[in-house]
Amino acid sequence: MRRHLVTLIAAAAALLCPAVMQAGDEPAWDIDARLEARGDYRLDQVDGQRDRGASGLKCTIADLYVRGTLARRLSYKYRQRFNGLDRNKWIDQTDWLYLACRLSPNWEVMAGKWAVLVGCWEFDPAPIDIMQVSEFAYQFPCYQWGGYVQWNSTSKADQVYLQVVRSPFAHAYHHATGNDKAMWGGCLMWYGHHGPVHTSWSANLYEYRPGHYINYVCLGTTVDITPQASINLDVANRSTGHHRYLMKDYSVMGRVDYQPSPYLKAWGKVTYDNNHSGREGDMAVATGTDLTSVGAGVEVFPLKNESVRLHVNYRYSWGRNGAPSPVMRDKEHMLDVGVSWKLELF
Repeated sequence: MRRHLVTLIAAAAALLCPAVMQAGDEPAWDIDARLEARGDYRLDQVDGQRDRGASGLKCTIADLYVRGTLARRLSYKYRQRFNGLDRNKWIDQTDWLYLACRLSPNWEVMAGKWAVLVGCWEFDPAPIDIMQVSEFAYQFPCYQWGGYVQWNSTSKADQVYLQVVRSPFAHAYHHATGNDKAMWGGCLMWYGHHGPVHTSWSANLYEYRPGHYINYVCLGTTVDITPQASINLDVANRSTGHHRYLMKDYSVMGRVDYQPSPYLKAWGKVTYDNNHSGREGDMAVATGTDLTSVGAGVEVFPLKNESVRLHVNYRYSWGRNGAPSPVMRDKEHMLDVGVSWKLELF
């Protein structure tokens, strides 16, 4: 099956070469680059005891973000995080590194490293903009090598993606077994924007070990209540192998956003991760998990844009987390205060 997939990709690339070459003949070079950084002071307390490892003053994110065009139809994006380079290879800290070709107003293809299109709104913000997410999102390695085909409706109200990627769980499998076996995954994603309703729905299939798959059905929906306020609800159901079960392994995430002015934004969030399937295939939310979190935050933009942002947010979580390295824990209080800045270079 994989041999046929590689052959299909190669054939598609051969067919697309004339369009790419034609695009390359049309000079339209452009670049947008910026440095981004975020620092936080975090106070973390679990069951009444301060977690000294998680608490303290930290540089949460530092990265270089570059995007632009090489020709009228060719665009690229690159985002490199500097955190963790003493422990990981440089390329492991690369979020985006891809080249996209717009074949027509309705069709685009891309190859490289990008976000896995899981289908919940939690996965859409950049890491520098993430304050709180579910345990599912914390544990899912969402940047992988692969490619996609994108279709845009003429009205631009709908985008459909077909994506094939290296399995997000290939690295964990290799680390656990020493076997560097090729593992794959894919998804079909629909982004819809129809009046006040915005959708991020997808069906996903990923190998968690060679020949064994877990599937996700993810339904992310946002409703604009007013121009300043919106409500977001994400639901993700997971099942493994030939076993199809509903609401035995799932996550539910809800968020309310309110931005009364360009200077101020407030939000509240609740998440619930549950896995009582009794199976070991879910590498993101381990079986036995029954975990809830509630939180809220305020963000201030002194310059009326995203160049500088001050934030404070609080989260409380409770319940059981079956993950070997849990992010959220039972009876955990987390208070975070920080500042972010984005410096435009070109």
